[in-house]
Amino acid sequence: MSDQGPKELVKSTGLFDGAWNLILFAVVALLWFCGVKYETDITALIAVAIFLAWDLSYFIWSMKTSTTRHFDNLTDQTTSAKSHISYFLPFYGVLFGILFTSDPERILSFTRMLSDSGVNMWLFSLPLAIASLGLFFIPIQSYLIQDDLIQDEKKEKKGTTALRVIFVVSAFCQKTSIFLLIHTTMRLISKTALI
Repeated sequence: MSDQGPKELVKSTGLFDGAWNLILFAVVALLWFCGVKYETDITALIAVAIFLAWDLSYFIWSMKTSTTRHFDNLTDQTTSAKSHISYFLPFYGVLFGILFTSDPERILSFTRMLSDSGVNMWLFSLPLAIASLGLFFIPIQSYLIQDDLIQDEKKEKKGTTALRVIFVVSAFCQKTSIFLLIHTTMRLISKTALI
């Protein structure tokens, strides 16, 4: 048993431990709406830039603070992000399988629908490429045992910088892939619904 007594609650002090992420959700929803309403891809580029800035800021913040993620938490969230990303592969596999094995008229009809809605084929395919990047397996040293923080029989594992990088890249790829897929799908649906 430990004589440490009750642990003190840590006060929310910054961007990543407060409710600031609600602003991120609101901005993303606004960018989706504006992208469809004004038929532009600029909103998608703005969203990707925001996601990149957010994730890089998180990485820098996590390296400077003492409240870094524990190994188990970091690996669970990385695995979760990679699992969500992996859903894109079958979706695009089926879509492209149907398209490229169809008759030329169906392929032409799909490319015409993309063109009419103002969605470029590269933008439509970009979520697949970004999702694939997030799924790369790169061997790393994933944790360090910190003896100075722990009692005799328990050793605490802290995620390494390499694991944090994998986490940030996975989180960025997951957010970006989902945003771009929804953006292009909403643009396609809105245009076809208006015709």
